[in-house]
Amino acid sequence: MMPLAFSSVLLEGFIQSDFFGQLIVILQLIISVFAWAIMIGKWRELNKIQFDTLKFVRKFMESPDALQIYMQRMENRKSPMEVIYHTTCERLLKTFQPNARRQLIGKIDNAPDAALTRREIELLTSTAEHTLSEQVLRLEHGMTPLATAVSSAPMLGLFGTVWGIMVAFQAMGAKGSAMLSELAPGISSALLTTVVGLLVAIPATIGYNLIHTRVKKLVVECEGFTDELMSRVACELQGLED
Repeated sequence: MMPLAFSSVLLEGFIQSDFFGQLIVILQLIISVFAWAIMIGKWRELNKIQFDTLKFVRKFMESPDALQIYMQRMENRKSPMEVIYHTTCERLLKTFQPNARRQLIGKIDNAPDAALTRREIELLTSTAEHTLSEQVLRLEHGMTPLATAVSSAPMLGLFGTVWGIMVAFQAMGAKGSAMLSELAPGISSALLTTVVGLLVAIPATIGYNLIHTRVKKLVVECEGFTDELMSRVACELQGLED
């Protein structure tokens, strides 16, 4: 019963609003659809990334050396960590001369180990960190439009309310009457845009905070993985000094 009454109040307020107020409500509803589409799509994307990340981290931690996954050509690049890993490994192999590269690839067969200088380790770290930054942008993709939708909906509502109240008072001044029965409908319809703005912003704000928390967690995990990867590469391959 309550939802029906609530809907009828909103509908009546929409009908009583002027064209500008109705336009603002329509814009707010479009923003709501836009925000929900982003939230649903981003949540599904993060679920998939989380699943692929867990699988990859398990393989990486079980591998005896840092390059085993890359040498076996287990290349999916579905999660940000996989992109960081494979990009870093590609840059690592390009660092060596052909003979040293063959030694490194042959490490699985106990061939002589190739070695990296400290400067080469720093260059490789820069590559990993640059790729990490790119993947952070990938994880945060869509968050700015969602944040814009969260903030713009109530601001549009406030603007519509101020506009509606201004119109109502102008009409009252033109008639020279201060009757509450004449002022109340205009004020009621003016408040509609604020109500709709809050109805759009509240769930969008909750969704944004939940998604932002998941993104932040994945970013921290990617940063930790990058440090872990470079530490293993340095421990296994650093052997020469500048």
